[in-house]
Amino acid sequence: MFIFNRLLGTWVFLDKEDGAGGGSDADVKVDADATTGDDTKVDADAGADKTTITDDDGDDGASLVDGLIGDTPDDARKVEIQADWPEDWRVKAVDGVADHLKLDDEAKDKLAKRMQRFSDPSKMLQSLLSIEQKMSSGEYKKVVDENSSEEELKADREERGVPETWEDYEVPDDLEIAEFNGSDDPLLSSFLQDMHDGGAGNAEVQNVLRSYDKLLGQVQEQQVENDKSYLMENEDALRTSWGEEYRPRVNVLRRALEDTDGPIPQEVKQAILSARDNEQRRVINNHKVTAWLTDLALQHYGDGALISTGQAEAMQSREDEIVRIMNSDIDKYYSEGLDKEYAKILEQKEKRGLL
Repeated sequence: MFIFNRLLGTWVFLDKEDGAGGGSDADVKVDADATTGDDTKVDADAGADKTTITDDDGDDGASLVDGLIGDTPDDARKVEIQADWPEDWRVKAVDGVADHLKLDDEAKDKLAKRMQRFSDPSKMLQSLLSIEQKMSSGEYKKVVDENSSEEELKADREERGVPETWEDYEVPDDLEIAEFNGSDDPLLSSFLQDMHDGGAGNAEVQNVLRSYDKLLGQVQEQQVENDKSYLMENEDALRTSWGEEYRPRVNVLRRALEDTDGPIPQEVKQAILSARDNEQRRVINNHKVTAWLTDLALQHYGDGALISTGQAEAMQSREDEIVRIMNSDIDKYYSEGLDKEYAKILEQKEKRGLL
């Protein structure tokens, strides 16, 4: 009950109605220092379970409070009012939650440590209200799982921009990768179905496609540079091996690859041109493969294929001129070494099957 203390000029709460009978059984204690001023102080410790009222009035007169603790005006008198919460409120709260959630001892210990953050239950309520406010404002969002209702799942998908079907995804129309040029592409369709099954929103799918498009473009640019480097490396090897016949042999190979009735079947040709080895290098650029295909082409066309029409005509014209000199001026024929040049021409013609 509450009793008005005339000395202190304030109301004092007593746990026991018979506290006025004095003695130490009362839960209210008063200490007053007769030598101090006439101020009355109320001290409250938020982390403790008591509220303290100190009376500094020097009046030695009897009062109701004096009767509670004995007539000791020279002693400091202090009123300690027990708080509304029991000292073990945290323990009781943890036990109640543990029973409901079936927590083991380790989980209970962790929860008990967390409870030390709160000086009283009101602070717990403030924390709860703060969380609810953040959830209602959208700062915190509820995570859906297998236990969520159909309505919750649908609302979550709509909020994240997941379309009704995978065909409703908006595919960017400025992608450079050939694989994603149309929504009917099997690779793209499979990708969109997987993304839809995973609950990806439209914005997420677009970001993934653009990132893949950019990454693939970089890979392709690097592949082009690698192909150029590998081609130059093998050209050097072929120039060393073929010498002056390098260009004619390359022309024979090109003819064989372009000739639909040539020595290389079309399906084989396509496979060779698109094939890459385990280091992603073009097989057709391998100098050993190039040399083998060129020999195959020469077996089909003959060595004469190494000489173009213009070259053959020029060679024949030179041969005719040397023969004319040999028949008209034999001394010039030998002195100028035309006999050796004539022998070389015949050798070349024989080698290419022109004789």
